[in-house]
Amino acid sequence: MMSDEGTHADDPLDDIFVDGDQMDRELIASILEPYMAIDSEDGELYPKEAYGDLNSKSQIQIVLAAERAKTLHGLADSASLGPSAISDLGGINENTVKPAVRDLADDGQIADTDDGYEVRSPHLSQIADKLDDSEE
Repeated sequence: MMSDEGTHADDPLDDIFVDGDQMDRELIASILEPYMAIDSEDGELYPKEAYGDLNSKSQIQIVLAAERAKTLHGLADSASLGPSAISDLGGINENTVKPAVRDLADDGQIADTDDGYEVRSPHLSQIADKLDDSEE
């Protein structure tokens, strides 16, 4: 059997450099799948039944993860949403959203950006872990 040895130097760093975009896509898909569908034409969000069982903070994270998915899929220019957009998209009262996004941002679970709030790669695994815990 021929080995591919010698065709490239074995760089130990090769194992830690990944396609971050692909990792995000896989993680976002696994987070959203039970809770949210997204229209492939216009990016409209379609909450699934389980979405209604989540608390408002988790719903906000799902909406922001959906916006991130839309960005990766080319349906949105920015993954950031302001409180009123989160409220509209997620069907969550804006008076509930405002303090919740501040709490989530303070806890490092979402990012506070110039344009609003968004989930970035480090937040995705936190959200996934938390949703797994809440299902038990």
